[in-house]
Amino acid sequence: AVQAALEPSAQPLKDLRASDVIGDFTLHWAHAIGGALLFTYAAYGIFLGWQIRLGNGAKVYPLSYDQPARERHPWVMGITLAFLFLEIPDGLTLMVTGDQRLLASTHASTSVLCAGAMAGVAMLGAAAGA
Repeated sequence: AVQAALEPSAQPLKDLRASDVIGDFTLHWAHAIGGALLFTYAAYGIFLGWQIRLGNGAKVYPLSYDQPARERHPWVMGITLAFLFLEIPDGLTLMVTGDQRLLASTHASTSVLCAGAMAGVAMLGAAAGA
């Protein structure tokens, strides 16, 4: 059902692939590179969160646009979540374009586990309060 729903959006990419505009490198690595960049940004947000827990929330860290960790952390994690929701359909569309089966890959099951873990962390954060 998911694969059939993505077929119309993947068709233009399939056409570009057939005409060699999009190569195998892009199909294979675009999602992975985007995920690695997202993971790096999330790691910075996690670092800021730990600094807040350690009592350094008022300190300004590099790449925080002159905001203390206490102010920058929610922004970084919010941007991470927004880009995560953009990265998911990107990966699914690229898999359909590459004629791979969805929801039968190890990546699909890993993503479900990771989404569950992130939901658990979010619930812990909400339960702990501000």
